[in-house]
Amino acid sequence: MDEKQAKSSKREEQIVSEVWDNYRYAMQAKKPLHDKWRKYEQFYKNDQWSGIKVDKDRIKPTINYVFTTVESLMPYLTTNVPDPIVLPTRPDTEETAKDLTKIVKIILEKNGIEKSLQLGERERLKFGTSIWKVFFDPHKLNGLGDVAFEIVDPVNFFVDPNEVDDLQNADFCGTAMKRSIEYIKRRYPEKANQVVADQMNTEISVYDSEDDEDPRQRQATLIEYWKKDKNDGLVRIVVAGNVLLSYDKNFYMHGKYPFVRGLNYPIQKSFWGMGEAEQLIEMQVIVNKLLQLVIENVALANGQLVVDKNASGIRNIKDLANKLWQPGLTIPVDDINSIKKLDGVLAPGWVVNLIQMIQKNIELVTGVSPLYLGEAPGSEKFADRPHWERKFKSCCW
Repeated sequence: MDEKQAKSSKREEQIVSEVWDNYRYAMQAKKPLHDKWRKYEQFYKNDQWSGIKVDKDRIKPTINYVFTTVESLMPYLTTNVPDPIVLPTRPDTEETAKDLTKIVKIILEKNGIEKSLQLGERERLKFGTSIWKVFFDPHKLNGLGDVAFEIVDPVNFFVDPNEVDDLQNADFCGTAMKRSIEYIKRRYPEKANQVVADQMNTEISVYDSEDDEDPRQRQATLIEYWKKDKNDGLVRIVVAGNVLLSYDKNFYMHGKYPFVRGLNYPIQKSFWGMGEAEQLIEMQVIVNKLLQLVIENVALANGQLVVDKNASGIRNIKDLANKLWQPGLTIPVDDINSIKKLDGVLAPGWVVNLIQMIQKNIELVTGVSPLYLGEAPGSEKFADRPHWERKFKSCCW
């Protein structure tokens, strides 16, 4: 290797090291959010008892308020797609503005704005933040390229932790994805032979569906890293594992990161917003446990049996217990006095009242009340200020 190649190789190592250092710095700062988002997704999918120590044979009831809240708000946010209007900057550019308005509408339609809106708004409601990537895709239209946009899971997006307000002021940002070796070879054939499978993606393996590692070991961590440089303008760096695949200077003339952030509820001095799930989780856990108590007490109120195994001739008591719910059940025994039924105890009235109180609190927090769902209104005052008006104000559109 000559001196020029050695310098080039050394420079590539420095670039890759910079990307990984900043990536890990950003991911470490948002790790607590990943733990929250994993839990929010579990609750949304009604997997609400995992991680809670409870006997596996006990009933685990749920009333999924996280799912109900998100899906009740979705129609108001996604029924109508964005209708963009490009305004002229000067009187002589009115015709150009009209043409651009038509073009933007076509671009939205061709890129499947309806599907993207569904994905983005669900992320915003569940996690508090949605990330839209708006970029030029050179692979579209058989290699001619075209404008494109996609929804980036907030887990896969990282940003300079020191920037809490304007994304464009961040020193760096980017995305990290698990991609197959075949995908990387197709996109970056020049250096694809240097890329090897890795397990460097633990930071983005958050959801339950990602817990299992790829059995074929054919995936690598692909990082698209963006930064703004005084001399080189907007810089785009692509790294797979420890291999530098691309380094592009002055990538866009406008010099802006190709990402747009949408917040559900802004949080003071935080880049990331707050979703609906965050306000519901604790109340949902309490309701689940209270429902468990009520249901189990109802079962006890049905009565229990005390069985003398020797006198009754019944050996499999557990099998008998599983049949107690059957109507018209007949239990053959050697001695009728060998079985005695005990009277159960009803759940205290305050437990039911507490459940109803928490349900009311959930309605107040989310705004998803019987009135909102089209049922009989509880008060005229609430009807004057529907919850979806507040939601539209925070919508990224």
